[in-house]
Amino acid sequence: MDHNPSIPEYPDFPVKPTASNGVLRIDISFSRLQTICDAAAWRSGAIRRRYRVVNPEAAAADFIAAMTEEEEDGTTLLDEFFDRVVKAAIDDGPLGIEEDPTRGDDDD
Repeated sequence: MDHNPSIPEYPDFPVKPTASNGVLRIDISFSRLQTICDAAAWRSGAIRRRYRVVNPEAAAADFIAAMTEEEEDGTTLLDEFFDRVVKAAIDDGPLGIEEDPTRGDDDD
């Protein structure tokens, strides 16, 4: 059965994660790319807007390239993102994740 948890109702929330038909999706409207750039500037300590999106399609391609570019160890920003997501889900007391008794601490 598919489950679509409620999403915080923030008017400027640029990302919409959903789950349906066996697919976990993270949708980001091109109109929200500037919000993402602004939030990144705020988190980095640069309160003023430093970057603006002038071509949403090209910006989306830039974001995809950055998310999927492999580091020396073979990981990507998406790997790091999902590592944090899994840890946070486990820390929150998951409903759909449990410890696997068939795997030891040394298993990869």
